[in-house]
Amino acid sequence: AKAEAEAEVYVTHSAVVPSDDLPSGSARAWYVASFRVPRPFDLLRSDLYPPPPEEDEARTASTTTTTTTKLAWRRFDGGISCVDGSLAIESGCLSSSDGEGISIPASVTKGGFDHTVTIVYPPPCVRSGWRLLGELTKLVPLSEARFSSVACTDGGVAFRLKGMTGEVVEVTAVDATGIVHVYDIRVPSTD
Repeated sequence: AKAEAEAEVYVTHSAVVPSDDLPSGSARAWYVASFRVPRPFDLLRSDLYPPPPEEDEARTASTTTTTTTKLAWRRFDGGISCVDGSLAIESGCLSSSDGEGISIPASVTKGGFDHTVTIVYPPPCVRSGWRLLGELTKLVPLSEARFSSVACTDGGVAFRLKGMTGEVVEVTAVDATGIVHVYDIRVPSTD
């Protein structure tokens, strides 16, 4: 990736791993914090660590299909751009490209602090085409502090939430047709 000499760009990630009761799949997101970036630039897929997969394989009893994976990203905005029922790409909830680059926007100055946070999501689940975005009001929407496990299913994405009994958690996902789904989920009692 090429940015201006005075610019600083940091990349980290979070991962929610499968559990014994939800064994198929995991959820990962990369967080790109950019400071003093005067104009947009492309971050390369190879700049992410651990690297996202280049290909996914969907296996059935008789065939194997290999597809090139497509990353998606969004600028942190507290979730306001991801409206239930809207089309993710067209509404600005997510951005995506067929190329190698992840477009990192110019930094925004807020209160004298010149920065932008971009969240990069892995390809959608091969089994269902769904992509879990997580809790978009949080800076780390796919955190192990909130999600104890995530799994791809034939009909979407299954996950287990952590939280206080009765707490309502807003979770966002995008289905295989690109439609945003926002769910208000109440954390159940553990007894």
